[in-house]
Amino acid sequence: AAAAAGPGYWDVAGPGAEEAVDKAAAAMSVLQRVEGRLSMAETMLRNFTVDDSCKWQTSSHAKPCGCRVRTKTYVGVDPPTLDSCGVAEAHLERLFAECQQLMWEARASERRRQDIDPSSWFSFLPIACCTASDPLQRLQTRFNAAQSRASEVRGLHAEACEKASTQVSTGYCAAHSKEEEEVIDEDAFGPPVEKVYSV
Repeated sequence: AAAAAGPGYWDVAGPGAEEAVDKAAAAMSVLQRVEGRLSMAETMLRNFTVDDSCKWQTSSHAKPCGCRVRTKTYVGVDPPTLDSCGVAEAHLERLFAECQQLMWEARASERRRQDIDPSSWFSFLPIACCTASDPLQRLQTRFNAAQSRASEVRGLHAEACEKASTQVSTGYCAAHSKEEEEVIDEDAFGPPVEKVYSV
């Protein structure tokens, strides 16, 4: 029944009307679940920090040539995983597929309705969905935005893992510093004497 679609929906007469409204409402419900999980993941990943010095252990050793290798190892709390944030890629793909299927079914129901009654059911959708002339298109736009956010969250997760990766830097001896100078073109800042790697 149309009432199952949630508050803000009106009872709509005519074949296919209730089905279309219910499908659209179900799609919105799935999409809101996705958006909520993405918001939580964004907060957790952006709040992750490795700046506290007590979260790192540093060791160094000298090579026979005189070069000194310094290793910084992160020993703090691990970065949040996508799974712990509720946004594991496989799980989001299932939710996105479910939402897309419901939107398709809503459009199919509306097409069947319009074959019988040319008046659109769009005016009976909640105000939150009616900021565009076609609420389902608006829902599609919101769906696309959620997919983009999911990609950004994966990027935030990669950045968090990079922050916590082991860092190895080398302070070159006079001989190897000269070699680096010959290999790397000098710029305004001169040749590097220390190189840092994440492993």
